[in-house]
Amino acid sequence: MNEAAAEAMATEPGFLAHWAEATAGIGEDPLALARAGGRAADRLAWVFASGYQAAVRHCFPEFAPPPGAWTCFAAAEPRDMPGCVLKQTADGTLLEGNKSWVAGAGVIERLVVAVGDGESRVFLHVPRNSEGVDILFPREPGFLAELSQGAASFKAVSVPADAILSDLNRAQWFRGAEPLFVLSALVACLTEHARRIDPQHPCVEAAEVLEKDAAQLVGVLGDKDQIVPGLRAFRAGVGAFLQTAEPVLETAPMLADSWGRDSRLLHMFGVSGDVR
Repeated sequence: MNEAAAEAMATEPGFLAHWAEATAGIGEDPLALARAGGRAADRLAWVFASGYQAAVRHCFPEFAPPPGAWTCFAAAEPRDMPGCVLKQTADGTLLEGNKSWVAGAGVIERLVVAVGDGESRVFLHVPRNSEGVDILFPREPGFLAELSQGAASFKAVSVPADAILSDLNRAQWFRGAEPLFVLSALVACLTEHARRIDPQHPCVEAAEVLEKDAAQLVGVLGDKDQIVPGLRAFRAGVGAFLQTAEPVLETAPMLADSWGRDSRLLHMFGVSGDVR
């Protein structure tokens, strides 16, 4: 990677442009998208963003943004403000309320908004530029700081019928898809750096095994009996893979720096971030 590209990737818009170029032509395969984004990433914030975008596309293909654009699955709600509700009026269905965490808030083009609980839960496709949508930035993020993280407020946002998806399983899919795709992006990132050191680096062979395992898990994300033990084994495999990564970090200063700041990302998904 040349100096100009590295400098551009220090900002979220810069990485988004780099990601869009790196993932052009990938098509509708979210796992391939996660890997391509991971190979393009030079820090953990962009590894997360790449895997996260793939997870949202896998779980909500009906609401996928155009190639080169990002979306967000907005599910978390604030404790001190009203959550999201749908209101039926003479003018149609309106979305009201708030979401407390929006990933990539500064650059996303669309949101998938979860509304309701239990059997009444639905998912909405809401373009960011819809009238009544306000993206807020109440605080500077301390974790994955390069990734803009905000909140969303919805005031009488019109939601057409074809933008409402009623499928309770989608949230369950996302609980498995997010760690699977983020960890797959991480493996791709480290492997890309390893190839620059040595095409025969131990990371490369280990990654091939994990890629096959991930492909099998994508097919059972909707099956709790299979995905739970499958993800457990995959996490263990990624943990073993990371033990080969120390030489990689020594030659990738941006990645090593972010590892020092943001390695709890790996703990969030059940993998030890300690490669020393």
